[in-house]
Amino acid sequence: MNEQTDAALLPLSMVMTCYNVEKYVKEAILSCLQQDYQGAMQLIIVNDASTDHTAEEIDKTLAEHAQGWDVTVLHHERNKGVAASTDTGWAVAKHPWIVMVDGDDIQYPDRCSKTARIVAEHPELSMIVMSAQKFSDENPDMGILPYCVENYKEEIPELHILSTPQDRAKNYLHRGRNPRLNGFGCAMAFRRDLYEKWGNLCRDWEDDGHYAQDPAWEVRAYMCAPVCGSREVACKYRIHENNIFSRQESYDYAGILAQERAKEKYAAFRERTNIHMLQDVERAHHDGLTDWSAEDIRELELFLLRKLHGTQVRANWWDASLFEKIHRIRSHKGKADFLVRDWAIPRLLPLRVFAAWRWWRERAKRK
Repeated sequence: MNEQTDAALLPLSMVMTCYNVEKYVKEAILSCLQQDYQGAMQLIIVNDASTDHTAEEIDKTLAEHAQGWDVTVLHHERNKGVAASTDTGWAVAKHPWIVMVDGDDIQYPDRCSKTARIVAEHPELSMIVMSAQKFSDENPDMGILPYCVENYKEEIPELHILSTPQDRAKNYLHRGRNPRLNGFGCAMAFRRDLYEKWGNLCRDWEDDGHYAQDPAWEVRAYMCAPVCGSREVACKYRIHENNIFSRQESYDYAGILAQERAKEKYAAFRERTNIHMLQDVERAHHDGLTDWSAEDIRELELFLLRKLHGTQVRANWWDASLFEKIHRIRSHKGKADFLVRDWAIPRLLPLRVFAAWRWWRERAKRK
């Protein structure tokens, strides 16, 4: 970091969470240390009890490259999950804005500069969601993850600001044609006073933070202050075998088996996330933490309940008995997108038979 920092510039804290990323963490740390931003910066690294050599790689990289940096390294004695790791990092962040960083991604050198510029132009914001470039070791450019949902077909605005409670409710609840913000943690930044207002994500689940921190913080920001999306690219988002969002993109037989298992694993992860978010909505309404109307809050609860139904149908699907699968379909029919979009009846087949059926269908479609 350049020693000639300007005291007038916005101070930033970068919080990096790491778990079993020994192959990638050096590159991730260097991309943080090589930011071109001239303001005061702090780097906080949380190692969530990695079982590989992540801790050694962190120490070695910092010893060689972090001279002059304000760096804090925190280690969990046992694996607590990404949400708990975020709590650990945010608790010691000392600057007014927090830039979220993952231990397997690569930050663009101007990410912090872009964040600070947006905040300077729009100081009322509590959350900024930028775009990210997907890549893997095999494919350096897998396309851009825009700040909005990928099925938004119209031209994506350069900067999309949601100021009023009505704007935020309309956007989050998918009302009308507007670019709904995505909750990709690797490209998000938050005002730290959200933490002071809400406290830890894991306030009631201290022993288990294995759920998604990004949508949980996103819904908190949406409910109480202006938010925005930016088309500028913040980082390179790495797709790899240990990534919970990883997908094999090919439609070969093995690829479909892996894809279905990944969906099942992700559903169990998101089930816990949706339960936590519903608790936050109830708390926001009860404690006056939101500026949304009572009607919008009720619609938000129903919206999250539908998502919860979908994750409950998907979770552990291929290990459930045929009787259990039929019970889930009957219980959740009409409430879960899973039953409409992905065809419930063929999913009653064993996983390998279903994968073969889907492979044949996709092959016929490509012809």
